[in-house]
Amino acid sequence: MNKYTIAIVAILLSAGQVSAQEAQTSATSSSTTAPRPIRQEMIRNAGEANKAIRQDAIQQADYLRKEAQKVNEAVKTEARTLQQETKKEIQEKRGELKGVATSTRVEVRKSIEEQREAVKQKMEETKKAIETRREEFKTTVEARREEAKKAIEANRTQLKEKLKTIKDEKKRSTVEAIDKQLEKINVDKLAHFSNVLNQLEKILENVSSRVAKAEQAGKDVVSVKAGIAVAQTAIASARTAIATQTAKTYVPTVNSESALRTDVGKTRQVLQADLKGVQDVVKAAHEAIRKVATDLAKISGINTVDVAPAATSTATTSTSTNN
Repeated sequence: MNKYTIAIVAILLSAGQVSAQEAQTSATSSSTTAPRPIRQEMIRNAGEANKAIRQDAIQQADYLRKEAQKVNEAVKTEARTLQQETKKEIQEKRGELKGVATSTRVEVRKSIEEQREAVKQKMEETKKAIETRREEFKTTVEARREEAKKAIEANRTQLKEKLKTIKDEKKRSTVEAIDKQLEKINVDKLAHFSNVLNQLEKILENVSSRVAKAEQAGKDVVSVKAGIAVAQTAIASARTAIATQTAKTYVPTVNSESALRTDVGKTRQVLQADLKGVQDVVKAAHEAIRKVATDLAKISGINTVDVAPAATSTATTSTSTNN
């Protein structure tokens, strides 16, 4: 704006100088013919006109400079006002966005907490269900064991009567010892199988926990959940097999002294075959849980889910009866 003011002043001064020169020229040209007093008057008038023009140019320049300053101040004021309004608007927008972000964070946090609570509740329900089934199984096994004890006592009474026909005292003692040994083998192996199932059930509980949390995280766990149902059925079948085996007795049958070894051997073979059947059912449960754990590990990003790692399977289903 100052540049424009200087340019205008320069133009006005130039115009004044031109007018003064024209007046002086006119006065000079006239001096050649006009008398001296008149010529002096013309020169004086030209000087005064030049002075008036200069003063007018200076006044115009001063006026324009002041106007330019006013315009400049107005522009600055408007710019400051616009800047303040823009700043205020930005602050208001930031406040709105901050409020939205805070609200969103609260909602997300609330959703996560609700999901965690749902998973926790489901885990508690699963744990209670497992404990209930375990107690029911324990009660059933104890009842079957009491029945087996009564049957064993009755069979042993009959065995003692038959052993009276055996003249060899050593053979009678051997048969009685084998009878007790077979009973102990059955009890010990069934207790082992029960412990194996308890371990497998804990592993399945951990797997179920991981699956529940993975599902809340948006993972596809449909096939794994189906595998869990299969594993639960396999465990239930194994417990039923153990309960059934608990009620069985293996008192040797004595027909004659000459067939004593054969009769005792047959009884041992029957026990081994029955325990092998229970072992196979327990192995099936173990395999079902192993498959579920393997399928779970194949899910993409499963290790990023916020869960405790599943227990490693250390259960064994060895059932050797060579004691």
